[in-house]
Amino acid sequence: MSLRLPLWGDNFATIISTYAPPITSSDAAKNKFYEDLHALLATVPNADKLIIFGEFNACNGTDHAASPNSQCL
Repeated sequence: MSLRLPLWGDNFATIISTYAPPITSSDAAKNKFYEDLHALLATVPNADKLIIFGEFNACNGTDHAASPNSQCL
């Protein structure tokens, strides 16, 4: 979902809300998500302020003791 809001003068802010598929999803589902996000980002004018909210379902590292039920990249 995206929303383009007027700010001041000829300035705009584009807000994008997104939710990535879980890491357990198929590669096809994850690839489609990122392809769709890339296509949406390509429509945002370069002059706009861009704000992206979302859940990208990723974590870094291998500290499974801190989060034993998580799957990390």
